[in-house]
Amino acid sequence: MTAPLKPQRPIEDVARGALLSLLAIPVGVVLWTLIWSVGIVASIVAFVIAIAAVWLYRRGSGGLISRSGAWIVTLVVVVTLLLSFWVGMVVDYAGGLAHLNYLSEPRFFDLFNSDFAVNFNNDLPSFGLALLFSALGCFRVLGRAFATARATSSTTSTFGTAPEVPTSAYIAQPETQTEPHLNPESTGTISSAPDDRTPPATPRD
Repeated sequence: MTAPLKPQRPIEDVARGALLSLLAIPVGVVLWTLIWSVGIVASIVAFVIAIAAVWLYRRGSGGLISRSGAWIVTLVVVVTLLLSFWVGMVVDYAGGLAHLNYLSEPRFFDLFNSDFAVNFNNDLPSFGLALLFSALGCFRVLGRAFATARATSSTTSTFGTAPEVPTSAYIAQPETQTEPHLNPESTGTISSAPDDRTPPATPRD
């Protein structure tokens, strides 16, 4: 009798999922900068970044997300938001997207760094509002990621086992056999007919 298969947990490729989720960083920075440059609070971008990071991680990890994967996705979102804030300040300091050629000036970043504290204080209310809406936007996505991680760590998946055949199915049923008889009319012939031989009638004188 074949032993039933033991349940096995699918393997999560954490490294591949983390590398693929990093693609959300440049996409998020570009989207944030484009929306921020027109004077709109880009909180919706954080929601898009969270969705993209979770989706990319699942694509790389094989469809699973553990607690480690959920923390990786959270870190990717935070790094993307911080880089987006910084790039947004750089674009504002240059004078907008139409003046990005100023970034190639030798002293641009020296001046930007020297004025960073003043510009950061001026933009702090806008950044704080954007960060608040960003947290509200991506909280639900990251919450689902952590909920999925808890479910993944506490359950195992069974790939399916064949039902066990009961032992009684292997007991052979008795067969009905007829006892072979010798045919009286033919020497050496075996007949399976029942023994119904009637003696011949006595001839009359």
